[in-house]
Amino acid sequence: MALRAILLLAAASPAAALNFSRTFGSHMVLQASRPAILFGFDAPGATVSTTVQGAPLSNTTGADGVWRLVLPAQPPSATPFSFTVASSASASATIDDVLFGDVYFMFVKRKPKHPDRTHKPGP
Repeated sequence: MALRAILLLAAASPAAALNFSRTFGSHMVLQASRPAILFGFDAPGATVSTTVQGAPLSNTTGADGVWRLVLPAQPPSATPFSFTVASSASASATIDDVLFGDVYFMFVKRKPKHPDRTHKPGP
C-alpha cells in the first residue's frame, strides 16, 4: 500500500525542468480578443518570464511547481507567434506557430451506420 502511494505521488508530481502543460503546443490557436493563460511546470520558487510584443511578463512558480503567465488580449492574426519561456532555475521552453483567432468547440452526434439489429421499432 505504501509503495503504491509513493508511485502515485511520483507520477503526479511535475518534472523539475521547465516545460509547458500538455494543453499547449506548437501549431495551436488561442482565443483572440481575450487574455490567455499559459501555464506549465518548473522547480518551485523559480521565476519564469517571456515577452509578448515587446512587453515583458514574469511570475514565480508556486510551491506545487506550477507557473502561470497571463497574456494580454491579442487581435486576430494570421501571422504566427512564438513563445519562449525562460526560467531562473532551468533552461527555456518554446512553442511555435501560435495564432490568435476564434476558437469553436463542436460536438456532433452521429447515428450508427449499422443500428442494433436486436432493437425492434415501436408500434
